[in-house]
Amino acid sequence: MQKILTLFFLFVFALGMAQSKKADVYFEIQQMEVRDSTLLQVKLVNHSNQNIWLALDTIVENQEKNFLSYHAFFKGRRMGEHFQEETIGERYTVVITNRSSCDDEVLNAMSKIDSPNSLILLEKGRSMFFSYLFVLKKGGNSKYSDSKEYVVDTAKKDSYLFSMSYVMDEGWINSNVDYNTIDMLQKNNYVPYKGVIQSNVIKYISKK
Repeated sequence: MQKILTLFFLFVFALGMAQSKKADVYFEIQQMEVRDSTLLQVKLVNHSNQNIWLALDTIVENQEKNFLSYHAFFKGRRMGEHFQEETIGERYTVVITNRSSCDDEVLNAMSKIDSPNSLILLEKGRSMFFSYLFVLKKGGNSKYSDSKEYVVDTAKKDSYLFSMSYVMDEGWINSNVDYNTIDMLQKNNYVPYKGVIQSNVIKYISKK
């Protein structure tokens, strides 16, 4: 039975890699497994025929929190996490961590992105690496005390999978990026990537 499960997870991992590479733009998690408090290395690949820009929050300190922390240099949209339990023939979501309402409150209090230095610029045919910290529990702060936690069933601790995704839609861009910055990037042949960017799927390993 253990051998069957191992083969199944390898199949899912390969499938996740193949699915992500079908897209023009995708994430590729470099590790094959993740544990609580793991600093993942993620590759962002642009196989499209355009130079693109993203407002992606890559600040590690923000990734362990349930709100979007203020940072003087960077203001961006967070990655979506997908933590799922895998059973033979069925996959269902345990928890999906999305941007909380606190994020919107913090964003509204901040000025719009007005410099390309606060964005990720990626030429066509190129890739880049960044770090991403995965934690089971995302805490709040003194003002926003809410938190979210992935609950792992110890009886099924070897049955969980993890992946990530990101999307920057038109509404978010208009609300959070200065028009002059968008125009300047366009004149330099950079366009916002508005599609969903997905990663490969990797296995979660419990520390217990």
